Amino acid sequence: MAESKQYTFKWNKEQTEAFIRHRVEHRHLFTGGRDTAANGYRTILAKMGVMGKVTHTQAKKKWDNLKTKYKECKCPASGQGTDDGKPTAATWPCCKVSLL
Repeated sequence: MAESKQYTFKWNKEQTEAFIRHRVEHRHLFTGGRDTAANGYRTILAKMGVMGKVTHTQAKKKWDNLKTKYKECKCPASGQGTDDGKPTAATWPCCKVSLL
């Protein structure tokens, strides 16, 4: 039996920022209708030139993770200082690119 290697795409900072910009610019593609999100992510991945390296499902997961991280940075838990090294809205690079 042949071994199949799993390839995991590693997003760099520039690709992540481009992904955020494309997702925000193409928010009209994500209407909530059947398959609109999948087609929207496919469009974005094609524009970025990573189609075939990243699936629409992985792109959706990336977006969900970015939104979660953004919300954590924007509204940190009560009493949580900035001395623990966790990113804040001021320090996390992706917060500079508008998510919503």
